[in-house]
Amino acid sequence: LKYPYHFPLSLSHYSYSFLILGLPATVTSSLTIVARRLGKKNIYVKKLDIVEALGSVRIIASDKTGTLTKNIMTVTNLWTHNDFIAGLPNLSMKNIVGKASLDDFEKPISDVLMCMSVCNAAKFEEEEAIEIGKKNGKFTIDMENNNVERKTIGQPSEAAMIKYVDRVMDVDLFRKGYNVVYEIPFNSKRKWHLMIIKNKDLKDGNAEYKLLMKGASEILIQKCSTILTKGGEIPLNTEEKN
Repeated sequence: LKYPYHFPLSLSHYSYSFLILGLPATVTSSLTIVARRLGKKNIYVKKLDIVEALGSVRIIASDKTGTLTKNIMTVTNLWTHNDFIAGLPNLSMKNIVGKASLDDFEKPISDVLMCMSVCNAAKFEEEEAIEIGKKNGKFTIDMENNNVERKTIGQPSEAAMIKYVDRVMDVDLFRKGYNVVYEIPFNSKRKWHLMIIKNKDLKDGNAEYKLLMKGASEILIQKCSTILTKGGEIPLNTEEKN
């Protein structure tokens, strides 16, 4: 007589326990199944709970390099005197053996290369020495770990600049020739990077300094009063700046 009386209560306890204890496992299993389906379409999520929110998304707004790409930038062209230079710049002398120096390039190419390499916080990683050993009576060089492209440390855009310059010049050796006396680092608010280097000592005891600056073009052009063309410097008016 007591069994039918306690059956609804027992059933409610069982249902309550199932909902409380079984719900997390059920939800997790469902999200895992959906995540696997997304994985087959090359869509990967860092956290499982994102799968639920992803189902209600209509528009995905992506920012910058690295979100949809490999976060690797490459310099392909230069722009000077209203002309594009595809690939590497031409040398002023054709009979150069090995890497060139800054004097081997005409202005303003030499100034652009200087700014790209000196006014730059990125640097190359220290490379391990190539092992030279003796095998079967002959000296051999192990080239397995010798990568053609040098690894860098720093922001992708700055790393791309020194890699570009390093293809024609020795960036590490070139940087040692300049003493940085003042610097304002780049940040996302200013959007520019400034350096003042000591160019050379003068006979009267003074010194010649050079200001190097790089950054977002729409910011830098507002700080300029002239632009360099093939015919020389010409003034910049407000219309041209905008």
